[in-house]
Amino acid sequence: MSLLFVVVLLVVAWLVFKVHLQGFLKQGKAGRIKLGLIAVGIIFLVLAVTGRAPALFAILGAAMTQVVRLAPLLLRYAPNLRRFLGSAKMGGSANQSNGTSRVSTATIDMSLDQSSGRIDGVVKSGPCAGASLSQLSVEQLQSVHAYCLLNDTEALRLLQSYVTKERTEEWEEPKGGSGDYSGNASTGGVMSMKEAQEILGVGDTASREDIIQAHRSLMSRLHPDKGGSNYLAAKVNTAKQCLLERLKA
Repeated sequence: MSLLFVVVLLVVAWLVFKVHLQGFLKQGKAGRIKLGLIAVGIIFLVLAVTGRAPALFAILGAAMTQVVRLAPLLLRYAPNLRRFLGSAKMGGSANQSNGTSRVSTATIDMSLDQSSGRIDGVVKSGPCAGASLSQLSVEQLQSVHAYCLLNDTEALRLLQSYVTKERTEEWEEPKGGSGDYSGNASTGGVMSMKEAQEILGVGDTASREDIIQAHRSLMSRLHPDKGGSNYLAAKVNTAKQCLLERLKA
């Protein structure tokens, strides 16, 4: 009788699990926790029905006894363990930020690969629209430069940052250009949360440590003293300030 009950219970549990699986998975971490708790509950129920629960409780009791015996040792090394876990968390945050940072204007969508430090972009409007900057010849880059000079100052600064870092040997400043478009640290108005997240390459749930680590990683590549530009460095600093202020709110 108990065996039949267990079989029926497992079939019902499987049907419920199958029906609600997608719903739980859509809930993310909370859904996975719910699935785990349901699975543990089913296991305990099966053990209780089959008369094996006492053995499980005996194992848990023995484990608790060992925890009590080791408690003084755990307390002794707790500070070192906390520092170790803190370092692991920082490392995990750094890996999370190793993606792509983006800065976008009406004319150019610029991206930075945080793992390699390479800058590239896509022309969104004007000459060579739809093409990657890395695919353009010097003459084509100069035509985009002339368009930005007349229509999009922010894009002009991005383009200057790109050619300075990636095409400096072949780039020739167009006649009549001052060549100093990235020196102004102005970032062009109030920055939105979405823009700040794209610049630092972090998500909505980024912690203070994630934001600081992403900022540090980007500044190591974009700081003017390391071959970057004042404009991009200012963007990164503004993004950090914007997101940290949101956490305080």
